Amino acid sequence: MLRERPRPFIYALLVHVALLGVLFVSLDWSSMVKPSASGKRAPVQAVVIDSARLESEIKRQKQLEDKKQRAAQEKLDKLEQQAKQAEKKLKQEEKRIADLKHKAEARKKAEVKKKAEVKKKAEVKKKAEAKKKAEAKKKAEA
Repeated sequence: MLRERPRPFIYALLVHVALLGVLFVSLDWSSMVKPSASGKRAPVQAVVIDSARLESEIKRQKQLEDKKQRAAQEKLDKLEQQAKQAEKKLKQEEKRIADLKHKAEARKKAEVKKKAEVKKKAEVKKKAEAKKKAEAKKKAEA
């Protein structure tokens, strides 16, 4: 089969050689790890941590966080209390205004009624005076 069709084989071989050439040229040979000349490594710098001290620091941090949360909750509670008081004051003020309006309406009705009574009395008085004048006129004519 290779003897019948040599072209595809040659093309495949050329493509593979070209890819290997590109791969070889593109490698960065300078970044490879080089072993140290002396063979010794630097000692690891470590710090010993006291577990009791670490636990006390963790406890202190938790207490600090709890304190912040309590302060935030107290502030929120205070704001809610102020909001409730403001709402209560608003309702009281609205009630007071409604009472004042009601009293003003009642006073106005009383004034209108009083004026009507005064007018009625004035008319009755006028009629009585007119009647007296008419009777006096009749007596004067008779």
